[in-house]
Amino acid sequence: MLSRTVDEALVERYAAGASAGPQFLRPIRALVATAENLAHAPESRAKLGAELDRLLAQPPSSFDNSVYLARVLREQDEDPSEMVRANIARIKELIAMVELRGARVLLFELPEPPEVERARAVSITHAMVHTAFGDDARWLHVDAPREQLRWADAFHLDERSAVIFARAMERALARNEPQL
Repeated sequence: MLSRTVDEALVERYAAGASAGPQFLRPIRALVATAENLAHAPESRAKLGAELDRLLAQPPSSFDNSVYLARVLREQDEDPSEMVRANIARIKELIAMVELRGARVLLFELPEPPEVERARAVSITHAMVHTAFGDDARWLHVDAPREQLRWADAFHLDERSAVIFARAMERALARNEPQL
């Protein structure tokens, strides 16, 4: 993500939030949203946990993502340094703003297929980011079993892998909680 430009139209659309829509429909929209939430109430935590455990009990996917992988590898044969530099500067600004409010900011890396990690653009981005944010205490080290991870395309984890990574992230966050 650091090697891509900011989609200003997308940011503008969501930064405006609910105030961007017609104000006279707000009560009706709230009523419809409430009805939908009640009609589709989330599963209980126990049920959801059991469903996730069932998903994790399955073997890793055998989906062939080679078409997506080949496309991404062609796209990643570039030097994104200029864009990465700009995005690093912006992230540093955002981190400073959030930390002034008393929050702690941790960075993490979402795993990618090994072929993608070796791609030119990804290697350059990785090196620049780790140089800019060299303090190891700023990084959340997520130990997910790489041999169990699969990608639906060349960047996005499949459903099972996302659960594995999310649980590994929960464990990493628990290890990083400040001791009171």
